[in-house]
Amino acid sequence: MVAKGWRILHLPTEVGGNGYGLSRGERAHGLRSDVLVAFGSSFGFPADRTLYTGPSANRLVYWGRRLNLVREFLGLRDAYDVYHFNFATTLLDPHGTGNLADLPFYGRDSLKVFTFNGCDARQKYPTMRRCDYSACHQEDCYGGVCNDGKRDAHRARRIRKVDRYADLIFALNPDLFWTLPERTEFLPYTISTWDRLAERTPAASGPLHVVHAPSNRACKGSGAVIGVMERLARESGGRIRFTLVENISNDEALRIYARADLLIDQLYVGWYGAIAVEAMKMGVPVLSFIRDEDLRFIPTGMARDCRELFSPVTVDTLEPVLRTIFDTPGELRRTAGKALDYVHAWHDPAKVARTVLDRYEAAFAAKSGRQPYRSEGV
Repeated sequence: MVAKGWRILHLPTEVGGNGYGLSRGERAHGLRSDVLVAFGSSFGFPADRTLYTGPSANRLVYWGRRLNLVREFLGLRDAYDVYHFNFATTLLDPHGTGNLADLPFYGRDSLKVFTFNGCDARQKYPTMRRCDYSACHQEDCYGGVCNDGKRDAHRARRIRKVDRYADLIFALNPDLFWTLPERTEFLPYTISTWDRLAERTPAASGPLHVVHAPSNRACKGSGAVIGVMERLARESGGRIRFTLVENISNDEALRIYARADLLIDQLYVGWYGAIAVEAMKMGVPVLSFIRDEDLRFIPTGMARDCRELFSPVTVDTLEPVLRTIFDTPGELRRTAGKALDYVHAWHDPAKVARTVLDRYEAAFAAKSGRQPYRSEGV
């Protein structure tokens, strides 16, 4: 049975609010679960402790912060039973530029758990060899930082080190399984705002409001989204309104999603992101490109429900898909209901945490040589 005395620490990034959402799910099961973020971002995702917000160009400040990270590490490396690292980073390697030097030195009897979130595992040229349509095919994706191939090699080295030291490895995106160790397990997104997001009340009248919120335009196919939506909005004679959401906090973005009738997530990556989960939790339908061949890596039931929920869409088919949606009375309302059912079935933090706690339990059992407790599920 899951030990109520476990101390769990999620660290050191806030990517998408996933660690905080999972932590609150673990707390719902009576566990002590904390979130430590080394460097916060402008998105403003919550944490129990955030050491610093944003970088500093001052070298003295930089080295002072590095020294303080070492002090933090020495103070916490034996303080928890589970260290759950996000975005393949550790406290002394929070930006992912080093070689996870501190990874071997967390408590000997503790669990070391990793969640890969996206481009911490995704590799450009293996992806391009495997398929002919992806974000990795876009030369300007995140400014082309992966184009020379060096990041592929760097990520592969880090994955090998994680595989050597980690007791458990999770991935949030199905496409990551092509480059991660075979023992990797799929983990649905959890979001930090789950408990405070209510189903929105659709406007009785007014234009249909479509929202797109790219973290990176090239990665998300935003050029196509903007072009199609601006054209459809002009043709609609005021029946369609389009909002591009960028460079604002998560709280500000959520207020815009709550007034949307449809959210377009991404058209290249092959899965949906945390913003899609946030939107679906509010009853906002989502369009997102789903790569069917990657669904082999997720639970069978989730793959079935995903295929039923998400309309097949790419850069080339976005416009006809949108025209069909807009010209079909009641389609957005029906899809909103299915999105709510889907998000509650697969992304409820308490349900996701139940699965993760069972995996912690099995990993502790493997360390001690005893048989793990088997949960009946939620």
